[in-house]
Amino acid sequence: MLLLIVTSPVMNSECGADDWYVDNGATNHISSDKSYFKTLQPFTTAHSVTTANGERIEANGKGEVDIEAAIGGKWHRITLTDVWCVPGIKKNLFSVLAAHDKHPDSQFLSTTEIGNFKVGKDVVLVGVRKRYGGLFKLAVRSVKPTSPNEVNVTGKENLLQLYHERLGHQNKRHVKSLLDREFNVTVKMDSELCEGCIYGKAHRLPFGTREKTTKPGERIHTDVCGPFEESMSGFRYFVLFKDDWTKFRTIYFIKEKSEVAEKLSQFIAETKTTGHLIKELLSDNGKEFDNRSKENLTKRRYKPPSYDAIYSRTEWNK
Repeated sequence: MLLLIVTSPVMNSECGADDWYVDNGATNHISSDKSYFKTLQPFTTAHSVTTANGERIEANGKGEVDIEAAIGGKWHRITLTDVWCVPGIKKNLFSVLAAHDKHPDSQFLSTTEIGNFKVGKDVVLVGVRKRYGGLFKLAVRSVKPTSPNEVNVTGKENLLQLYHERLGHQNKRHVKSLLDREFNVTVKMDSELCEGCIYGKAHRLPFGTREKTTKPGERIHTDVCGPFEESMSGFRYFVLFKDDWTKFRTIYFIKEKSEVAEKLSQFIAETKTTGHLIKELLSDNGKEFDNRSKENLTKRRYKPPSYDAIYSRTEWNK
């Protein structure tokens, strides 16, 4: 992480987006307005600005900014290089240190209310301030570039891939034919792998196989659904039991998930009354099924590893 130090007053006051101020503590020029950059290169690693009070602000990139300085009643254009783009800082800052590094024969001379930046014998920038008024405000104006500072360029080598993506990842041979027929654009077939197509056509591995059931009660699937909008009776969930062989479903409405163990006990009793025994119970191992009440229930009614034992398994881990 690269840090740039600036003085804290730049964080505490509003100003026009076109105004520039002299900051002797800044190690680089700073602009908060992205639209003023003639060129802008995003940072590939983390860069931040640290104020004198220790606050850190993220910088997006650096580039060139054109300004026009008023000297002797005329406007003179100056290009500032290595200007950092820092949207979190409210003022555009002219770094005296950065200017000295670029122009070894330069000097910044100031009185209480006027500051001049000279390169050689020529004054190139003039700043003014009020006594006790903070930083020098430069007599300059920002120049917005006539062309956008960010352009997405597509070469012929990846034109087919571009239209392949824009047209919903259709077959590249079809895209090539369409471009030639409808747009009179000739592109060459390529062997570039499309990451989106690879992920889109991928599928999960099978969960495994399980023996088919031959009679009711051999395998019961269960799950809890909700919460829903509360009914007139106060119900917010329901628990479902589905027989794997008959596909018959039994639903119990419940107010809280803690009632699942009670409904499981009721379902086991009703199933036994019809002459069937539950041998396997499949759930997603949610907390409503993975609890002490359910374990005590199965141990009390059945004694593993007897034929009638109940097991709680997950469908996808079988």
